[in-house]
Amino acid sequence: MTDPSPFDEAQVAQLQAELGTSLDLEDLATRYDRLEGDLDAVITEVLRIRLADISAGPTAFAIPGEYSQDASAQMKALQARLGVSAEMAAALYQVTIAPSEFSRADDCAYDSEEQTVRRAAWRRTHRGR
Repeated sequence: MTDPSPFDEAQVAQLQAELGTSLDLEDLATRYDRLEGDLDAVITEVLRIRLADISAGPTAFAIPGEYSQDASAQMKALQARLGVSAEMAAALYQVTIAPSEFSRADDCAYDSEEQTVRRAAWRRTHRGR
């Protein structure tokens, strides 16, 4: 049985060096065909998707005393690898949330009991991940 992968050993090594060792070669092969055999374009596309995924959500968040996450260093590293300047990145990935009727400070304050309920709900939802 022949290997359907269009990549030779050197190309797989380059993909692993640029994208990591956990690769979906079938997905990469589809991209490779669509991008007319341009391996660099495949790598750039995957890195841009990773950057877009990070940019789509909050870069940093925390649940005091429970959990925190900060992807800003990863985002800056991807921007540097893609040659995206800080100004361009800010323009491309700026998210503006329109104010709503619930944006007033008195509507946003939670008492400690409500915070506890929200944390418990978050834990139940994310425990299996």
